[in-house]
Amino acid sequence: MSYVTCPNCGVTLSAAVTMEPPTICPDCCARLHRDTAFAPLPPVAPAPASSLDRVILSGADAPGEARREFRSFAAHLGDDVTTTGSLLISEVVTNAVKHGPAGDATTIGLHCAIAGSRLQVEIADDGGGFLPRERYEGQDPGSGWGLHIVETLSRTWGVDDGRPTRVWFELAL
Repeated sequence: MSYVTCPNCGVTLSAAVTMEPPTICPDCCARLHRDTAFAPLPPVAPAPASSLDRVILSGADAPGEARREFRSFAAHLGDDVTTTGSLLISEVVTNAVKHGPAGDATTIGLHCAIAGSRLQVEIADDGGGFLPRERYEGQDPGSGWGLHIVETLSRTWGVDDGRPTRVWFELAL
C-alpha cells in the first residue's frame, strides 16, 4: 500500500501495491506528493549470530566442513580472525578425527561464541581425553604441530580432560 498527501488541502489517499498512486488531488487539483511517513520501512539486515553450534560427522571431510561453518559464522569478524580461527579449527578437528574414537556414527562438536572482545571456540569429541605435551627436541618434524600452533596463535587455550574431550581456544576480536 502506498500513500500520497495533498500539500494544499492535506487529504491523504492510498493506492494498492499493484497500482500507481494518484498524482492529482481529487478535491483541489493540486499535485500530490508521496507520503514517506506512511512508507514501509526498508528491510533491516539481521544482526550476525553471536554463537554457532554444529555437530559434524567425523572423517576426512570434517576439517573442511568445520572451516566452512566457521567462515560463514565469522565473516563479519574480519580477515585476521576468520583466517586464524579457520586454521586453528582445522588443526583441532584434524586431531579429533585422528585421535578420537573411530566409527561410522562418530561426531565432533563445534561451538563458537562471541563474548565481549573475545571469540571463544570449542571442539569436542567422544574420546577419552588427553594431556597436552610440549614439543621436544628431535620430535618428528612432520607431525605434532597442531596444538603448538593453537598455543602460539590463540590468546589462551586449554583441554578439558575426560568425556567428552574438549579443546578450546580464544582469539581477540
